[in-house]
Amino acid sequence: SYGGSSFYQPLYLFWDWIAQNNPYRYATAKAGDGLWSDADHWVTALDPNYRVIDSNGALVNGIPTSPGAGAFGQDSTQKFGQICYQPNDGPDDQCYDVGTGTLIVDGEPVVAETTGATTGSAVVSNNKGKVEIAERSPNAENATLLTGAVHEAQEGEVSAAILPTPTLANGLPGATSFVPNNIDPLASQGVIGRYYDVTLSATGKTTLDMDATVDRFTISGARCHGHRIADQPDGHCPPRRCHECRWHGRNAG
Repeated sequence: SYGGSSFYQPLYLFWDWIAQNNPYRYATAKAGDGLWSDADHWVTALDPNYRVIDSNGALVNGIPTSPGAGAFGQDSTQKFGQICYQPNDGPDDQCYDVGTGTLIVDGEPVVAETTGATTGSAVVSNNKGKVEIAERSPNAENATLLTGAVHEAQEGEVSAAILPTPTLANGLPGATSFVPNNIDPLASQGVIGRYYDVTLSATGKTTLDMDATVDRFTISGARCHGHRIADQPDGHCPPRRCHECRWHGRNAG
């Protein structure tokens, strides 16, 4: 037989997988004095490229409040679109509207008739014809269809899911216990690439006590002249010119 199909998966269903596999991390120092090599001195920030729609319908910087449902998960988002079978030489064009749960034959919605309780089949019809849809028998030994109670329970579990604790690995903002220092990937040894955009904006002094390489390094904030910078003549970022005291590239210090 010959045929083809095409579809796309909405990104929001996999947003946490994308965040986890994104090698780029935005990091900022916590308030207070600390060493660059101190893993407790750093916290990951929200990636400015991530967007969500807020309660007012505006597109804002943020992440969802629950894990992505994935390819086979359930979520509360209103579904839309149609799945169609439209043979060139067949008698009927058949489409299933995933938003309304309606079967459409030759452009006309159909209504379901009485179904067999033991066969799992359904008959639908409109003024253009009748179609029987055969499903797996609920009494079969290998049946995997969920009962209504189990299905509702699982949907409840999904709707109540919460995000995991932020870690550097899962890419959620608020993670600690890491030191910003770029890592080039090495697939043969299972080394995952990691690249950092570092901003020093909180009150306090960060002392660079190690060789560190980051993609971008920025100092900002009212007290940014208190940070020690080796490339400045006096070791400080000039007051009122903090936006100029930044580096683009891989070498931060």
